[in-house]
Amino acid sequence: MIHKDSLKLSGKKPVEGTDYIETSDTFTILNVPILAEMVQFYPGEGNALKAKDEIVKVIVNNVPLTIVDNAPTHPDHLAGLNTLEKADVVVGFMSEPSKPKNNMSSNKRYADFVLFNTPKIDALKSLYLSGSYIDTSIGFNFKKDATPGKWLDVVEYDFVQRDIILDHNAILIDRVGNLGVGRMPSPIGGIGADSKENNIGGIKMSDELKIQNDALKLEIDTLTKELEKFKTSDADAKIKALETSIQDANTAKDKLSVELKDVKDELDKVKADLKVYTDKEAVELNQRKDTLKKHYADFAELFDKADAEYINKKFDEMNNKSQKKDIGTDMFGVKAKEESKAEQERFNKMYGKK
Repeated sequence: MIHKDSLKLSGKKPVEGTDYIETSDTFTILNVPILAEMVQFYPGEGNALKAKDEIVKVIVNNVPLTIVDNAPTHPDHLAGLNTLEKADVVVGFMSEPSKPKNNMSSNKRYADFVLFNTPKIDALKSLYLSGSYIDTSIGFNFKKDATPGKWLDVVEYDFVQRDIILDHNAILIDRVGNLGVGRMPSPIGGIGADSKENNIGGIKMSDELKIQNDALKLEIDTLTKELEKFKTSDADAKIKALETSIQDANTAKDKLSVELKDVKDELDKVKADLKVYTDKEAVELNQRKDTLKKHYADFAELFDKADAEYINKKFDEMNNKSQKKDIGTDMFGVKAKEESKAEQERFNKMYGKK
């Protein structure tokens, strides 16, 4: 369980009308990835593949959304709960995306989260609007196709989950803001995923490509060593087969290298865009600080030491003539803190441990 104060932020604060829509009755989060093509381990059963052609046909309309009052656990199957318990955890429902974006991944299934605008979702809204990740975890039934294979020719799986039917989707947060970790981990999916800024630092996709690339390198090294061993024998057929395998592995590695470069180029562009935005905010803050220092010349020292939140607050107060500006009290507080700190340093110097 992770408390909200230690959350990793997505790098983007949601924009009303683009990422969410709020009315007096509902709070709708748009285009949440709820499923992704991947291999997941299930204790006692093995590795299961959620294939792209299976997840794209999953029905999302009217599937209940729940929050978890005792994170990180959540109900495995809502059908087993009584009416009172359902009323305690159900906070909304899913629907088909109403405003899909052009850059949505073809390997993911998306849904709009339509939440009832009640006090039950206050903590969820607060974390979402701050730009935090919130994991989700679907409850579902499926038909088991016991055909093993390799996903992306790298990750082995034991069976495929077909004809997936959703039972519910748990938003892994309780009413006070504590979070759990689900089988749809951010930022692959869940609330806050799929924003462009999520790729800063190569959070997920570049890591996956690197893992696959490293796996291919290991396969190439292993095959090369076996080839050298067989070259000393008369096993010409085996040598030819190994040479073909090495050629195929190198081709796959080259393809992944291109994809890695594309990801890096996109990250560089996002970082550059983010720097321009940050520099603009810094210039605006300095302009506000200079205006306040001129307006309250006797207290210029206060604004040199103040943080951004205080400067923005006082700037807004200055432009609202109905507000009283007690800058002197704030300055007194700063002086008191400085004198207290200086007195503590003198005490430590005289009586502290040597």
